[in-house]
Amino acid sequence: MRVRIREEQSIGLKIRGPLALRLAWLPLALSGLSACAGSSRAAPDGAGGSFAGSASGGGNLSNGGGSGSVSSGGASGSVSSGGASGSGGSSGQATTLGVCAPTCPKSCATDDACATQNGEKCCNFPTGGVCTLASACPVFCTSDADCPTSLGQACLQTTVGAPKVCTTPASAFQTCQTDTNCSVAGDVCCQIYTQNVCMPPSTCPKSCAADAECDPTRGEACCLTVRRLEPRLKVQGLCLSATSGSCPKACTTSIDCTGQLCCNGICATTCTQTCETSNDCSGEICCKVQTSTPPLVEFSIAQACSGSPLYPCSTLCAQPGCNQTGGGATCANYPSGCLYSPDPTSCAQHLGCSWDGLECTGTPTNCATLHVDETSCYADLDCEWNLGNSSCSGTPTPCAQLTSIACSSVYGCTLSSGGLTPL
Repeated sequence: MRVRIREEQSIGLKIRGPLALRLAWLPLALSGLSACAGSSRAAPDGAGGSFAGSASGGGNLSNGGGSGSVSSGGASGSVSSGGASGSGGSSGQATTLGVCAPTCPKSCATDDACATQNGEKCCNFPTGGVCTLASACPVFCTSDADCPTSLGQACLQTTVGAPKVCTTPASAFQTCQTDTNCSVAGDVCCQIYTQNVCMPPSTCPKSCAADAECDPTRGEACCLTVRRLEPRLKVQGLCLSATSGSCPKACTTSIDCTGQLCCNGICATTCTQTCETSNDCSGEICCKVQTSTPPLVEFSIAQACSGSPLYPCSTLCAQPGCNQTGGGATCANYPSGCLYSPDPTSCAQHLGCSWDGLECTGTPTNCATLHVDETSCYADLDCEWNLGNSSCSGTPTPCAQLTSIACSSVYGCTLSSGGLTPL
């Protein structure tokens, strides 16, 4: 389930941030819709429709836990394809499952069923007609000739699996056969979805069926649960970081999850309830007309750790590959005094230091109190780590062999996306 997520070691899956305009389905403004029923009254099954379980917060599902929502069918609240004819007579393909919701948009066959005096019309989605504001009803099309090209619109898809609508190229996603088809500099033709999509290489992991097909030096493992989260993937699995929590945890029941729910075979924080009839819902309605296509769930590749450790073990012991023996190590005051505290806030953290309006002056007296471990002590320019009677031996682990989490804690090592093996 970024999600974009940009702390150095943060990595995982997300609903696209900067490129959301290219991949997100045109939003349908629900305000002003004629609701077919409230949560306290059951509506005829399939009467009306709902957004197809859009992702709650854009889901970052992890091993043991994620923050997104999942619905039957997989992708961040996607619902099974098709829709049922509503009681108002709207047409649409039959579907087995809907989603439980407090209300459904009113089903319709013609504009006469809608509050036209309030600007509504019967918007004929591929899975059925619902009453919505005329200004929010997408114009479905088969070719550019159906669209107002004078306004810069064309007949395009806004995400994988969505029907074509009249929209601007900036709101659509770009299909491709090779990298040369991609118009955005640096994008690659990602071939892991049911349609090839142009996207940054950092969000196009290598496909796999087993761990042996992934790169262990980058901390990768083959995640085989990704299709439960995004059913529009056409590959069996993806090489994702084994330590970042980007691979959804498989489950049979919620007992298999830690503080989460077992939803469609993976652990999730929330779960959109699916239904065949409104009797399957608790105080809600079973909505079967799909009025939107969920945004594409994207997955980040495992980040590579590059560079070389800056300090030997004798200088900095708190890094992989170094071993401390003996005792008595403490965080001591650095002889240079308080001058390395660059601002009033950091200056005030040290007893014996004071901000004179221009710089931090005095002699720090509490490094041992502020820092009880070597890593935090070394990060404080006013303090230094004193090994005392202890000693440190070993050789720092090369950056390329570190996990993404360990990489961010070693001076001289940097996380980067690295290259991709062509699919």
